[in-house]
Amino acid sequence: MHNMINVQPKNSKLALLVLMLIVIIEVMGLGLVLPILPGLFIAKSSPILGLTTGINLRHFFYGLYLSVFPIGMFFGTPFLGELSDKFGRKKILLLCLLAVALCYFFSVVAIHIHSLTIFLLVRIFSGFFSGSYDIANAATADISTTETKARNMGWISLALALGFIVGPIISSFTTEEKYISWFNLSTPFLIAGIFALVNALLVAVAFKETFVPRQVARMHLRKVFSAFVFIYNDPRVRKLGLLFFVMSLAWWVFLAAVPLVLSEKFHQETHTIGMFMIMIGIGNVITVLFIQKTVLKLFTLKQIVFYSLVIAGVIVVIMGLTNRVQLIWMLTFIFAVIEILSYGSFLALTSNAVSKSEQGKVMGGIAAVASIAFFLTGFMVSELANINILLPIFLSAIAYFVGAVLL
Repeated sequence: MHNMINVQPKNSKLALLVLMLIVIIEVMGLGLVLPILPGLFIAKSSPILGLTTGINLRHFFYGLYLSVFPIGMFFGTPFLGELSDKFGRKKILLLCLLAVALCYFFSVVAIHIHSLTIFLLVRIFSGFFSGSYDIANAATADISTTETKARNMGWISLALALGFIVGPIISSFTTEEKYISWFNLSTPFLIAGIFALVNALLVAVAFKETFVPRQVARMHLRKVFSAFVFIYNDPRVRKLGLLFFVMSLAWWVFLAAVPLVLSEKFHQETHTIGMFMIMIGIGNVITVLFIQKTVLKLFTLKQIVFYSLVIAGVIVVIMGLTNRVQLIWMLTFIFAVIEILSYGSFLALTSNAVSKSEQGKVMGGIAAVASIAFFLTGFMVSELANINILLPIFLSAIAYFVGAVLL
């Protein structure tokens, strides 16, 4: 273990606020993409697919776009998490934010020149540099005590929820010409890129390093996958890694399938799909602000994760069976409450299982586990949707129940 210093900022609340803003920008990218995916791939007016493209092929490219992001994530997040343990959190956060901003701008270019190839390649690179969220988790662990860690992780979960609100708001109101004449499907990417640049400036000016190694070890390429291997080799976190894979599969399949179901079964447009995603974010925010603290007092972290998985599975089954879109909206809010409780509690369980000097590694490894689930999600959703548009929803429910059994 290399020597290190955990830096406790004089104003830990300010450090936590900056970390929350970093996470908002990171998650905003996913939140703004999901509502416009049907417009980019399913709609006949797609700017990157021809009019003659069949629905099965459209489903395939929809799933492929979702899957190439975690390919980049798989290679990038363990590498970046390890780098943050070697060189400190701040430098790597700046690298991630600047790279992600460039990826957003190149996405705009790809849409305008109607290039599916560039659009997919940029998505891979954006996945590679999406490690700022996991590094923010590691930095949050740096500034937390054992007693405050679950609560602070909850604030990071709040930022995650806010990102899911901000992203869909951007998508809902910046893709239609009725608001401003030059708005189109590329506008959300442009706005997100600008936000990422502003956030990088904020980190450079206001964020104080939370973790400074005494000795900087050389980074070897063979160690790129060390965080991922760490999850499955270390008995402290091996079972948690398997559980998180199943939880991530359930979550990603649900998120990927819902826009398809709303678009093809209920004929909802980008604006309405965006509002649906906003509902998820609102449920997350209310949970972190008003519900989570009470729940943490009444139940152990393990109990919270278990009950959340069971309830989430039941809710998703009902969503798949109903023909009433209003019921789906109502259940989505409850689902959002349950999901964020399980996620924040799971991160705290995992963080508590390792030492201070391993926070970047374990969070990078957990992200790599999630990236594999995300990668599989794209292909599962596209193939199952070609059979029946509701099959991915039921797959998500099954994964939630399997997670509860594993726990």
